[in-house]
Amino acid sequence: MQILGLPGAVLDAGGRVLAANPLLEALSFQIDIQAFDRLRLFNRPAQSSLARALAGIERDDGDTRSIPVPATEAAPALVAHVIPIRRQAHDVFAKASALFVATPVTSPIAPNVGLLCGLFDLTPAEDRVARALTEGHSVESAAAELSVSRETVRSHLKNVMAKTGTSRQAELVGLLAGTTSFPLPRG
Repeated sequence: MQILGLPGAVLDAGGRVLAANPLLEALSFQIDIQAFDRLRLFNRPAQSSLARALAGIERDDGDTRSIPVPATEAAPALVAHVIPIRRQAHDVFAKASALFVATPVTSPIAPNVGLLCGLFDLTPAEDRVARALTEGHSVESAAAELSVSRETVRSHLKNVMAKTGTSRQAELVGLLAGTTSFPLPRG
């Protein structure tokens, strides 16, 4: 993961860190490896999502999970991924059960909106709404542009905000545009 330029760690079935690269350690304002080699996200909602993802890995029924982590004054927003290791991948990662990868979302190198939508597991309809809002459309003009009702746009917007961990439309647009100059949600 270091070669790919991604902050990451290898986790066992119990969610303990077997190895972490220096890029992950550089995110110490948002991520920490605590006692008993446990990974911790400082943002409470993100930590709860991480705990659920790791519980799925431990039960061996987990899928890849994407977890939004809001920006702080000291660090950019990021998307954390818990990726199960299955089948032949165990040949490379002997005692590992999952990879943890953090993708910082920063400007000016923020990924394009389509990639961000993929990182947050948005549906195609949610992706279209997110793109329209990032392009400057209001809910009403997005509805007109997409030929759907305002209620449909609002419903998709609500889902997008839940998946990205944002609570206001301006925060969502700031996140998708790669900026961090928006008020952060409390939690």
